[in-house]
Amino acid sequence: MHAAVAFARPFRMPDFFLISGLFLARVIDRDWRDYLDKKVIHFAYFYVLWVTIQFGFKAPMFAAEIG
Repeated sequence: MHAAVAFARPFRMPDFFLISGLFLARVIDRDWRDYLDKKVIHFAYFYVLWVTIQFGFKAPMFAAEIG
């Protein structure tokens, strides 16, 4: 398997952009509100959720260190 991975290493990023470009026409014809709702707001929601959970776990440690 190492030989196959070593062979495919130079092609990984170009293949990623090739495959994402194949789906570009379907996405670019959408309404901007639909795009923002499905892409930007969706990821922003999970980012805010993750930061809140992380802060909930780390804040007591920071408060204990600072005093």
